[in-house]
Amino acid sequence: MLACVIFGALAGVFAAIYALAQGLSFGDAFGIYLGISLFSMVGVPVMCMAARRLRQFVKQAQTGHLVTRWSNG
Repeated sequence: MLACVIFGALAGVFAAIYALAQGLSFGDAFGIYLGISLFSMVGVPVMCMAARRLRQFVKQAQTGHLVTRWSNG
């Protein structure tokens, strides 16, 4: 998780610098920074957690030990 935060911050900063170098306005560069940073800091970890839960669900279903919140087990 910490790696995603660090990578997100750095990727956002470098993308904003590149956008400014290409002649975009500061507002556009800031929007690019926010988009990339938030996706890397929030979106990537959330997708990783969802994939981990999906893998656990599939593993439980394959072994026949599927436990849901509605089951009596």
